[in-house]
Amino acid sequence: MDNFPLNIVTDHSTPRAETRRSLSPFDGWCLGLVGDIETLAPGFLLHVLKSSPKWRQSLFTALAFGILDRPDDFVLKATARTCEDLDWRSVVRVLADALRSMSARDIITATLGVAPHALAGSLSKIGMQPLRSADCYRKLVTVLVASDADSRARAKTLMQLNRLDSELLEVVLLIDSIALFPEIIMRVRCRADARFLTGIIAAIRVVSDVTDEAIRQSLDARKIGFRSHEFADAWLSKAHRLPPVSDALQQHSEFTRVTPASAEEVGRAFNNCMRTKMNLLVTGVWSAWVWAPGDVIAALTKFDEGIVLSGIHGRSNGDVPPAVAHRLRETLSALGVLCLTRSEVPEVLRPLTMGRWDSFELDELEFG
Repeated sequence: MDNFPLNIVTDHSTPRAETRRSLSPFDGWCLGLVGDIETLAPGFLLHVLKSSPKWRQSLFTALAFGILDRPDDFVLKATARTCEDLDWRSVVRVLADALRSMSARDIITATLGVAPHALAGSLSKIGMQPLRSADCYRKLVTVLVASDADSRARAKTLMQLNRLDSELLEVVLLIDSIALFPEIIMRVRCRADARFLTGIIAAIRVVSDVTDEAIRQSLDARKIGFRSHEFADAWLSKAHRLPPVSDALQQHSEFTRVTPASAEEVGRAFNNCMRTKMNLLVTGVWSAWVWAPGDVIAALTKFDEGIVLSGIHGRSNGDVPPAVAHRLRETLSALGVLCLTRSEVPEVLRPLTMGRWDSFELDELEFG
């Protein structure tokens, strides 16, 4: 960071020229604070309305760090003047006069004691409106002055953005550090999406043994036009460390678990859309198992009470012979899987089902 002397203002007789000719209104949390100063120092609000984005954002930063709570401290740092003989209202007037005479960097230096590296550039990207809260300014300064590697990476990304607002700041602070690419930040845009992408990256680490560098390279390759869902789908097909379902089933020679990596191949073999179920297969709550003796797929669903056979699917969604289904149920039951038998619809009520009940399953596997 750059260090500057605290006593930096030598002439308060004429306001600095960091102003705009047109008036630019603003709102938010700092409007009331500027109004408090205006009440005691008329004309201050007009000065703010005419100020440049950089000067205005420096003022908002100073307000966020509480210069109105101890205005005498700010005046002392900025002008070397003590205000012990003045009441609070008079000190605020002196504060207003000092602010109007100071440059943007002078305001930051008097507020923080130093001018953090790149803060001026970051503030100039915000524009005329304040960030959503005073805490946003404090978070911005905190990340810019921090010396740890993670904070430095986030600060670098902030400097690479061509604009900055509250949501982008939150994204940079929240997102997994290996996704700190300006192009991705601009595509993610909000806190919810940042949490979603960070969750995807965390899940990838769980279901595969891929390195962070490999994930980072994948993000780098996809950063232009980045879409979180497409990124997740690309990594789903590589998932191989799936949550366990049943040790007995896993070790049984007649059953082969369908994984995200094998889903497309199984889908082609059975002429179904198993490849679209990768996001379910990776959870372990829903799993699919190819049963070789019957040439069918057994769909299992995990409940707190146990594992339930929730569907039996033949090739091309063809009918599964009752004898095959019966033998599969017996085999699964012996392995601890709950195989529920659906009650039949009374014959007198069957016409009212319009034929829909005949094909009803706990799971519906779409076929195409």
